[in-house]
Amino acid sequence: MIRQVLYVSHATRGTDARVAREILAASQTNNWRLDITGILMFSGLRFAQVLEGKADSVQGLLDKVACDTRHGGMRLLVDREVRWRAHGDWSMGYLSRSELSEALMRLESDTPTGSPEALAFLETMTIDTVMGAL
Repeated sequence: MIRQVLYVSHATRGTDARVAREILAASQTNNWRLDITGILMFSGLRFAQVLEGKADSVQGLLDKVACDTRHGGMRLLVDREVRWRAHGDWSMGYLSRSELSEALMRLESDTPTGSPEALAFLETMTIDTVMGAL
């Protein structure tokens, strides 16, 4: 089984698209070594990230991400086991401002972990959907 998580957070002051691209580049290299796949989304004000992989690898990365000062208010919205990776072709895909920004803002409200809305969002965030939004 694969652990799949989705979290959202607020970008801190000074975190912009350039910084998001730096995070992406580091993630692509590091995640490949850890066998973690996923997608990073940045709306300009908020981050959302899906991480997929072995449970201990995902937990280690979540712990590291939680300490990163480029964002704050990290909230785990989905934490589940799945049979297949939704973003298995990418060590870390990237999505900037798009039609998903509104969905991220909705999810960032007081949505409980594992809620139907958060799960539906994760389910629909397939590679085809992301590629179509770029």
